[in-house]
Amino acid sequence: MVQRNEKQGILGINLTRRGWNNVLIYVILAIALLFWKVFPVHEDADTTNAPTAVADESEVKNEAESVLESDAAANATALFPDVAIVELATPVLRLEQSDQGWLYNDQVVADQAGAEHLIERWQTLQVSVTEQQPQGVAKEIMVRLADGRPLIVLALYEQPVPIIQLPGDDTRYRAHQITYSQLTGANLSLPDPN
Repeated sequence: MVQRNEKQGILGINLTRRGWNNVLIYVILAIALLFWKVFPVHEDADTTNAPTAVADESEVKNEAESVLESDAAANATALFPDVAIVELATPVLRLEQSDQGWLYNDQVVADQAGAEHLIERWQTLQVSVTEQQPQGVAKEIMVRLADGRPLIVLALYEQPVPIIQLPGDDTRYRAHQITYSQLTGANLSLPDPN
């Protein structure tokens, strides 16, 4: 029988019974940590988004707005479904499609990929109806579609998020997953108009 303070050896390591108990505890903790890192716990979405009892009113309001925004983004639709854009005018530029590519002031745009990307942003723009009030001055955006419809004039608001409104219509549309500058083409390199 082993005495209380007698050392036991395993693989050439001699420790007391208390020492081996400590080693065993650290090994179990290391295994638990390993499992915690490799297989993280997935909480229910309902419990992670629920406001706590100590949350102040602004935190609850922000959480409610983010839930509404995610619901609206899930119900978003394309602004111009299934119709190609052949002309786009923003406060910064005016692009027209031609046989040579995209034109700016009757000159071929050097950054054709950038122009295509801007048109593609508008072509795939996802919007949903919003009650959010826009702030600031609206910028006029003109879009001509390939189906021969008359020129479409939109009002684009920058703040608080990109909001689009048709003139004479009270319905406002919130643009999803895009910024105001991405919609206006402010970062597109254009030829010198002179």
